[in-house]
Amino acid sequence: MSSAATTMTRIAFRNHRTSMITLAAIGAVFALANAGAFPQIAGDTVAERTAFGRSMEILGRQFTYLLPMPERIDTLGGFVHWRAYGLFSLMFGIWGVMAGTGSTRGQEDHGNWEQWLAAGIPRTRLIVLSTVGFLAAAAIPVLLILVATMLGSAAGGIPEIPDDSLRVSAVSAEVLSLFALTWACFGVGMLSGQIMSNSRGATGLGVSVVLSLFFLNSMSRTLSGLDGLTWLSPFSWFDKTNPMVPGGAADITGIVVLFATAIALSAITVKMFLHRDLGSALIRRTLLRPADYTPSTNLLLRIPVVADIYEQRLSLASWTIGTVVMAAFIGSFAKSALDFMVDSPSLAPYLEILLQGNDNVYEAMLGYSGFNLMQLILAAFVITVVSRWASDDTDGRLEIILSTPISRWRVLVERVLMLAIASLTLILTSSTVMVGTLAAQGIDVSPGRVISASLLMLPFALGFAAGGTALATWRPRIAVGVMSVIAVTSFLLVQIGPLLSWPDWVLNMSVFSQVGNPVTQGIYWTGLWLMMAMILVGFTVSWRNFLVRDVGR
Repeated sequence: MSSAATTMTRIAFRNHRTSMITLAAIGAVFALANAGAFPQIAGDTVAERTAFGRSMEILGRQFTYLLPMPERIDTLGGFVHWRAYGLFSLMFGIWGVMAGTGSTRGQEDHGNWEQWLAAGIPRTRLIVLSTVGFLAAAAIPVLLILVATMLGSAAGGIPEIPDDSLRVSAVSAEVLSLFALTWACFGVGMLSGQIMSNSRGATGLGVSVVLSLFFLNSMSRTLSGLDGLTWLSPFSWFDKTNPMVPGGAADITGIVVLFATAIALSAITVKMFLHRDLGSALIRRTLLRPADYTPSTNLLLRIPVVADIYEQRLSLASWTIGTVVMAAFIGSFAKSALDFMVDSPSLAPYLEILLQGNDNVYEAMLGYSGFNLMQLILAAFVITVVSRWASDDTDGRLEIILSTPISRWRVLVERVLMLAIASLTLILTSSTVMVGTLAAQGIDVSPGRVISASLLMLPFALGFAAGGTALATWRPRIAVGVMSVIAVTSFLLVQIGPLLSWPDWVLNMSVFSQVGNPVTQGIYWTGLWLMMAMILVGFTVSWRNFLVRDVGR
């Protein structure tokens, strides 16, 4: 490899180091915690673990929209495969697609690829070296997860249960499949970078595709009509490898398909890159209609806030449709899942956690699972919005807006109002659909509780956005990565912590916990005041950073 190629690969690797270190830390700690905590939560005898496995398998069927179907959770391998590696697929998939768009369209928008092409590096080699740099970065968190899993499982098995210990070969097969999945999602991101004309659009397209493929696979676990389409999803091929589960095996075909998909997407990316101009999309708008340089006559573009919403109308419509589908999906299986739990004496401890003093088990389910998932969706939406703001800063769009002239103070206020209106749209539509779906099944829920709980999602969204905006106005390039880590960690804490009886101080570290569970317990005033303070402090810091920092730096 020439010195220029070596330097290029090193730079490509370094571009991922912040997200690589963050993901490696989260993945290793999560794998270590789940494997190490298994003996404490499952018990030390065959009877205890059998009872634990039966209860958790029933409970786990509620979360098939995020996790694979639970198998042999009474064993260490089955529990770790389900609880840890089931979530790793989504985490690494999202990272892969965002890294793919950043490695292609992001570098192109910043002018870096223009410099490398001018230095004599061919376009094909540019794609190859960017991919090699990412694969080197992706290998590190995958290997750390392998080591953490083995360390955490050192004292997890008991001799009385056959195959209750983890083998290095089994864990290695799982992480190899995870690595292949990450590369495939990276390929989706690179391909999106060729289709769209800027990094913001490429990231939105890539993440939307990956999330759609993820939910296609996860929803097929309960909706049999989707079974014939799951082969389209790389997550389906990843799920086929389960050697940590007793009786499971490494699916060589699935792993090969993932690697082949990644290579094919890389080849298509190269082909597209060779047939387009630098800085443009493969299909330019000028090919679809003649360029028009006269001012638009659309009056909506002249109204503050409304103009921002109009520009994002397609994105907002996509998010609204996605949340509505998810709300309908959760509501559709809530009755059958909860009725089964009520009729299962072994699940009494988990029902007690779920109910939290409320006699209506359906409202409890809505508060514990439905609204936690809504928080995660809102957090993801806020991250995409903050990502857009950060892109506006780094790609020169903000500079153009300020030169019209518009004050920085006005830009910040319009952003906040746009986010509030968009978030409220997602909240109200999803809540209405979820309650309507439950009512169609004869489930009685209190409209007042649902409305108050839904409205509390707004200060949560604004508080999360305030922190992200403060970070984006200080260090735009790291804002999305840090916010993603906070969102995923917070969701895991509120979902896992109560079931594992973690102390309150640990659960309160989650930003999701500040909303409380208003469906069953009313307004959590401490958390509400904290969110209001976060909104005030976060946007105040954002305004100060906005005033003193040069645009684009």
